[in-house]
Amino acid sequence: MATTTTPTSAPKRGMTRRQRAKYFRWIQYAIGIIILIVIAFLADWKAFANAFLNVQVALKMFPEVITTGL
Repeated sequence: MATTTTPTSAPKRGMTRRQRAKYFRWIQYAIGIIILIVIAFLADWKAFANAFLNVQVALKMFPEVITTGL
């Protein structure tokens, strides 16, 4: 009885395009999160609050902001 063997293809090395794209996408997400964390720690939050979250200035501008926007 003769045994025949079928040639098997060698397993592919490396990643597929989809795996590579997924890998790089996660790297981009990680870099973006790191950048946001660094900005959050380095930001001058008092200056930001004075410039954008000042309630007195918002109340003074309230009627004009609505009419200008319309």
